Amino acid sequence: MLLFELIIMLKGISPLIAAVLLIAFTMAIGGVLFIWSGTFSQQRLQSAGDCSFSIFVTDPNYDASTNMISFRLRNTGKNDLVAVTVSIIYSSGNNLEKINLHTLSGNGQIPLPGTKLSKGEAKTVIINITAQGGPINERPIKIEVLSSTCPTNPVVALLGAGTVSGGGTPTTSTTGGSTTTLPSMQMATGSYIGNGTDNTIISLGFQPEMIIIKDNITNSVFKTTSLLGDATLFLGSGGGGVPAFPYAIQSLDVNGFTLGTNDTVNNQSIVYHWIAFRDNGANIFTQGKYIGNGTAGTFISTPFSPDLVWIKHDGTIWANAVYRDSLETGDQTHEAATTNGYQTNRITALNSTGFTIGDQDQVNKLGDSYYYFAFRQSNQFKIGSYIGDGSDNRPISGIGFQPSFVHVQNATVGAGGTVATFRTSTMSGDSSAVHAGILAVNKIQAFLADGFQIGTHAQVNAQGSTYHYLAWRKV
Repeated sequence: MLLFELIIMLKGISPLIAAVLLIAFTMAIGGVLFIWSGTFSQQRLQSAGDCSFSIFVTDPNYDASTNMISFRLRNTGKNDLVAVTVSIIYSSGNNLEKINLHTLSGNGQIPLPGTKLSKGEAKTVIINITAQGGPINERPIKIEVLSSTCPTNPVVALLGAGTVSGGGTPTTSTTGGSTTTLPSMQMATGSYIGNGTDNTIISLGFQPEMIIIKDNITNSVFKTTSLLGDATLFLGSGGGGVPAFPYAIQSLDVNGFTLGTNDTVNNQSIVYHWIAFRDNGANIFTQGKYIGNGTAGTFISTPFSPDLVWIKHDGTIWANAVYRDSLETGDQTHEAATTNGYQTNRITALNSTGFTIGDQDQVNKLGDSYYYFAFRQSNQFKIGSYIGDGSDNRPISGIGFQPSFVHVQNATVGAGGTVATFRTSTMSGDSSAVHAGILAVNKIQAFLADGFQIGTHAQVNAQGSTYHYLAWRKV
């Protein structure tokens, strides 16, 4: 009653008015406490909810041929995920507990960069179970992902019954245990001898979403499902500033592709090498088209966070294709078929849900058409780098699989450029290709069980130069 007596003592305040003031004051204090407690409870519940749904796991794959696991992590919460770990669970109990995903290295493994997975960020992780001391001839049944941000709420992802190497069906899982079947990306390589006959059909066993063709003499060409009708584009160079042209790769069919009579794909008695891709919903590969708007900072959306983006202008100027991989820093983009070195204001960034382009005509001329394709790293596609030492027959290892298609280019900043070199599994002997020219030796010499072998040519192994490689394997 001290507060009531104090109010009465105030001059001019009657007991009745004092009582009213006391009741009003008490109700005000109660209201403040109610609002504070409600907000506090809501914040606690919201924090717990964020923790439950912060980690989103997709595309968990187990490859029995390499004893490796790959999966995609996305931070969908409102806080950074720190110290992320994974446990690999076996039915026998021979589990690998809390592997630190930030410290993985070597043996084809891909770690989470840095010490955290920032909010909104998505990254691919690859773990070599053998290198981690795990079982060799036993198939894991699931993985459990944790973070110190959410230390008691693991996200479980089932690994399914199939293997990538055997054409099985890996699965995906999110918090709550729901699973969805996700097959692996289909990729194949092959060769044929041109016959000069229109409507020649090349069979490969599935309907491709992109075909790349390279002969032994001139330019490489490609076609995607976004490049409609009887239209084909040069992949690397502009072919003298040639836009999309007919009578080459005429169509992408249910079981392969159809050729016309154009010499880039079907000259009499010429050997051609092809590479085919189909994503199958695995979110490893995508392709598309956009119309330039001439505005720097334009964002192009993709279904995943890309590690490689390749863009080709369908026009008569600035027609050389450009590409950017996830190892690039700053504003750096390659031209695959020229010695121009790095270019700026082209592909300015790779983002969590797409990529950003500048306003240079090579990628963004107002009203022009551009065709792109993109890949993310997985146990079927890997990006890496090495320093040239000039030695012959040098192995480049640590990819984690034997590749079927490897692409290499000098990435040394300020050192001038060299054209990109690539090799497919159908190229015989010590031979590699460039996007605009003949096959040559002493570059990418062979494919190895865990990588590839290079010679002394400056396009792949100049002393002290940095090289970036792109490696795919067929399934």
